[in-house]
Amino acid sequence: MQRLGVERTVSRRSLMGALGGLTAAAVLAQGARADDSDDIALDVLAERPPAPPLALADLDGRLHDLAELRGQAVLVNFWATWCAPCVAEMAALQRLHARPAQDGGVTVLAVNAGDSADKVRRFLSAHPLTLPILLDASTRTAVAWRVGGLPTSYVVDSAGALAAEAVGARDWDSAALRAVLTEMTQQRH
Repeated sequence: MQRLGVERTVSRRSLMGALGGLTAAAVLAQGARADDSDDIALDVLAERPPAPPLALADLDGRLHDLAELRGQAVLVNFWATWCAPCVAEMAALQRLHARPAQDGGVTVLAVNAGDSADKVRRFLSAHPLTLPILLDASTRTAVAWRVGGLPTSYVVDSAGALAAEAVGARDWDSAALRAVLTEMTQQRH
């Protein structure tokens, strides 16, 4: 069991079931939309709370600590190998990670929520990526970040605060979304 807040506990199985159900609902809702405007929408946070801690290892055992990236904008994306919308946006996240900052590029940390290292390795053999893939097999980090569905992405500004969030897949190749990211990540706080 994992502690959620002070009074509520949740098992890994129930968290993964809830994430799967929410992801399925998001896919159905996306299919029912009349336009694609939500594909580029970010929920900008009026108050910018500090980002929760994030220190996870990648498949090579190298630790990636969000605190060490202070001073630059970071996109933290929670995903899973079984999540079709997650898989669909991975190539665009790779391109976003490789794009220069002045063109809307940001450092991307892709946090796999709930899959084993072996399953992630098999996924990467079929979908080669060079952006950092971090492992949260226990989903403790996803719980700490209050992830309620997959994929979920957070923009962390250069001061280490949560600036925006997006639940569901986004068109990270969109010029409009890159412009919003550029504006958000260049603001000083």
